[in-house]
Amino acid sequence: MEHLREFGLGRDPFSNDLAHGFYYESPAHRGAERRLIRAATQHKGLTLLVGSPGTGKSLLARRLFESLEEEAYEAALLVMLQSDVDAAWVLGRIARQLGVEEPADEAMVLLAQVYDRLSVFSEEGRRPVVIIDDAHLLESREIMEALRALVDLEYEEKQLLTLILIGESELDQVIRLDTRLPHRLDVRVSLGSLDLSTAAAYLGHRITAAGGHPSILGPDAVEAIHRFGQGIPRRMNTLADNALFEAHLDDRTRVVPEDVTLAAQALGVSEELGPLADALDPLGAPPGGEPIDLTHEVEGEQAPVFDEEPAITPEPFDSAEQEKEDQEVRATFFESESPPTVVMASGAAEVDRDVDDLFEGLIDD
Repeated sequence: MEHLREFGLGRDPFSNDLAHGFYYESPAHRGAERRLIRAATQHKGLTLLVGSPGTGKSLLARRLFESLEEEAYEAALLVMLQSDVDAAWVLGRIARQLGVEEPADEAMVLLAQVYDRLSVFSEEGRRPVVIIDDAHLLESREIMEALRALVDLEYEEKQLLTLILIGESELDQVIRLDTRLPHRLDVRVSLGSLDLSTAAAYLGHRITAAGGHPSILGPDAVEAIHRFGQGIPRRMNTLADNALFEAHLDDRTRVVPEDVTLAAQALGVSEELGPLADALDPLGAPPGGEPIDLTHEVEGEQAPVFDEEPAITPEPFDSAEQEKEDQEVRATFFESESPPTVVMASGAAEVDRDVDDLFEGLIDD
């Protein structure tokens, strides 16, 4: 971290953590966020957000989650970190997030419990919104049928739940595992890579937010980062971070294209093939574990990119204040073991219609 001071930086500008102040609202991200908010405010049923790894989907999920006011919404955010789960497992996690204290272990009973909670929210005038990140991992027809059953739930002729699934491009195929689920799709949002000018503004914003001057990346270096990183924010962060250190090793305070090339070679990246063997995705989600219920506060402003020599003197940086801010980020982890056997609460699901009639045909055993 000490080498960052030589570039006039108070903190790491290219960390792939969802840190405060680093969010850059590109036109594409602004449009995607507005579409997700519309899905929630207009009480849509099923919404998809799809895109390649590193395009900012998870960040948008958290921003949406934070934007839903408690007075109007009952919001739940789950991050899926494993694929070897069944419908009862997924429904049980959703049920707990919605306030079911003792979820049953059978899918049909779980649906009844969830329906009971959703009906209460509807009577209170609050809209339930369930957001599932990395939903492409749920490659199971049984799970897709269960999610379709959730979307189909109605109370007094009103749809009860907004379900937002976020994942990589294969999510489009995953929802087709249940032939009826694609017909419930109300909104689909796609995130792609950044063009060169937007990438330059993005990198400049990250440097400015860290207390530095955007010109520590020369225009040719920015172009090289964009080219090797294919315009993907997470990949460009990794390349820029490594290129910055290459410049430091050469006793320079300005990154040049050769630094980016060395960084790309070390990461196993070529211009033609892009990242090899997922070399640029080591900072993504770990390959196992339970869902995570996360809250992140993220905000920022667009910063221009300048082609001038940087000022080397660091701007004042209050590390104690930053640590205080970072402590506001709250994360609650589910236990890693399999869920224990639970006792179904008697009389917990008082619904207007007989449960067997309500859910008949929603899920095929």
